[in-house]
Amino acid sequence: MWGEARGEIKEGWIAVAAVVANRTRAQTNQFGLTVEAVCQKPAQFSCWNTNATDPDEIANHNAMVNVGPSDPIFAQCMDLARQYIDGQIADPTGGATYYFNPGKVLPTWAANMTLTATIGNHTFYKP
Repeated sequence: MWGEARGEIKEGWIAVAAVVANRTRAQTNQFGLTVEAVCQKPAQFSCWNTNATDPDEIANHNAMVNVGPSDPIFAQCMDLARQYIDGQIADPTGGATYYFNPGKVLPTWAANMTLTATIGNHTFYKP
């Protein structure tokens, strides 16, 4: 949540958690079988791209691996993630397993997906 959406509204943070949860629930090798595997699947979440060449992505990755609970946004993300896992927060994405920021990229796969939500600067999709 912190690495992908900390600049978004809180509902955007939750939406990222929902996508990770939806991918984990799918239990496919395409996404990964655990939360960790889903998050770190190559080329899926830019904050985890260890082979990034974009200076902003590299800086974001480095910041993310060094963030901790003393960061107030990170602490809020952790609290919201716990609430989401505990079922206290509903999925605001309508079951999305994909998302992107249309101001930055326009992936070709989006044409074959169903738009489920627009939250902050991200659009969310499912097959």
